[in-house]
Amino acid sequence: MKILVVGDPHGSEKVKNISLKGIDLVLITGDLGKADLARKMAFENV
Repeated sequence: MKILVVGDPHGSEKVKNISLKGIDLVLITGDLGKADLARKMAFENV
């Protein structure tokens, strides 16, 4: 199992460039910052 852990991204553009290929679980700790961006990223693959 591959787990990606991201801490306090605060809406960073760098997070958008992370490949999720082969990732089984994503854990985001701390503040997301821009909630609108986080919602878009979370639901675009649902």
